[in-house]
Amino acid sequence: MENYLLPIVSKEGYTGEQLYTHIQNRFAKNNNGLARLAEALETTDMKLTSYVSRHTIAMTLQDNQVPREVISQILEHSVLATANTYLDSFSSSVINEAAKVL
Repeated sequence: MENYLLPIVSKEGYTGEQLYTHIQNRFAKNNNGLARLAEALETTDMKLTSYVSRHTIAMTLQDNQVPREVISQILEHSVLATANTYLDSFSSSVINEAAKVL
């Protein structure tokens, strides 16, 4: 598993609380890696996390007229309504201001 860019969030045989703890530890490891990346890139005006990464991907795709159905699949949302809520959560002015940071 060391050949992957991001940690794998699964563990055969884990269920319930044990699986939940494993996933939380993997997210923490991923976010720590993103924090180190932000530090190396000298990005200090925002905290880089998996949540920021997902939103950046979704908003960039939307700005490039990728259909919401495709974005929903990329984000692995089980229903389109979830992606619609996710994508509608920012007004265009907020998106434009965030894009300036990129």
